[in-house]
Amino acid sequence: MKTSGITAALPAQDLSRATAFYVKKVGLQALESGFLKARDGQVGLTVGDGISQLFVYPARARSSGESTQAVIHVTDVRAAVEEIRGRGVEFEEYDTPEESWPVFDAAGSCGRTC
Repeated sequence: MKTSGITAALPAQDLSRATAFYVKKVGLQALESGFLKARDGQVGLTVGDGISQLFVYPARARSSGESTQAVIHVTDVRAAVEEIRGRGVEFEEYDTPEESWPVFDAAGSCGRTC
């Protein structure tokens, strides 16, 4: 199978809160997407930067937030973390076997609360 991309799809109980997180905290664009319309008429979001995207769809249930659900690739991890910290997101940093691959987790972020 040859792919042209893979997109994460994340549930959100509160789409306005999810929009605020991805736009104001992470700094991505969020557009309503009729493709992600729920039975009750709520419309999901396509979130991204114009190149990469993830789908945030309306859902009654929420994900546990206990595992990685989406990974945002950036050219300078530390600069991106500092930029997002400046918007109020708290991170936890984990030691990894390779010093060149720091792992950051947006602690208490939208993953557990949207």
